[in-house]
Amino acid sequence: FETHTDASFEEPPPEIVALSVYRCDRRGGGAFRMAPVAAVAQALSPATRDVLCTTRVRFRVPAEFCKVGGRAVLGTVLQGGGGAWTARFRYDVVEYEPGTSDEVRVRHRGAMAEFATVAERLMRPRLVPERVTLLVDNTRVLHARGEVRDARRLLHRVRFDLVGGETLPVRRARLAAQACGSAPPRRAGSDG
Repeated sequence: FETHTDASFEEPPPEIVALSVYRCDRRGGGAFRMAPVAAVAQALSPATRDVLCTTRVRFRVPAEFCKVGGRAVLGTVLQGGGGAWTARFRYDVVEYEPGTSDEVRVRHRGAMAEFATVAERLMRPRLVPERVTLLVDNTRVLHARGEVRDARRLLHRVRFDLVGGETLPVRRARLAAQACGSAPPRRAGSDG
């Protein structure tokens, strides 16, 4: 799968991706590759960074994730600056707003191509062993994988967010309990 961040079409995109390998590709395929967004951003020309930071595009929900048709979110491919760069990127789901000039489309497509090329240059393939789970910061790390050669390969991907050190479902439950004036739910086995 080409260079991307997961669920670029969600608002907000998930912060963390957990990738658990249950059975690796035993034919040498499916290598996982990563590149820090900050390193990619720093290697881009200033003009390319500017285009990716300022051109608002639509991130369309791809067919494989679409339960109800036509949804998209607006955003930019690159956000931030200095060492705090983040990205939302999947080349094949980017669309332009009606009225976007051909000049802007061509310039933006070229900037995305440069972004992907620089990311690929910085990536190193790694075969992830079985019974290993990778936690990847989905907004600060671009990732890709090579062609899968073993049909019996098995992995699970889980996407989630952390807010103040707690996952969003835990935070929502705590806030809902506070709003209702009741005690927040406790974990089994927790004291107090």
